[in-house]
Amino acid sequence: MSLDPLQHAELASRLIKACGGVDAILEMNLVSVGRTQLFAYASKTDRATMSAEVMDALEGYCGQRIYSGFMARQEAVEAIESLLHCASETDFLASDLQRSVIQALSPGSEGGKALSVNEKAELTRKAMSLSQKVLATVAAIPAENTHEIHAPS
Repeated sequence: MSLDPLQHAELASRLIKACGGVDAILEMNLVSVGRTQLFAYASKTDRATMSAEVMDALEGYCGQRIYSGFMARQEAVEAIESLLHCASETDFLASDLQRSVIQALSPGSEGGKALSVNEKAELTRKAMSLSQKVLATVAAIPAENTHEIHAPS
């Protein structure tokens, strides 16, 4: 997951505003960076990105997960997209395995109605690949009462 510089600037700007602005942040000594750096975080022309330490301090103060919440939502979207891709790939692997079994058992195949050693080895490899993909997909699906979605490995 990566944010572009404009997204970083917009999120930083919103977070700084939620804390009462740069002057309020400095007056309360909430962070270890100075005025120039805080303005740089919110600048659409500067490439500065807010450190996790500063983000945590400001979000802790204002009580809103403006920056980290956005990044967490982006990560969840990417994980869901990855999960959907994995499910599609699983479907493809299952179709490929089914086609391979039908071909291997057709009368004109290498082994006729029985599988040759090579055909059996290839079907076993495909079945193992499918099994691994199914298990990875299922493992990535969140359980009841959890909100964490993990990209399949």
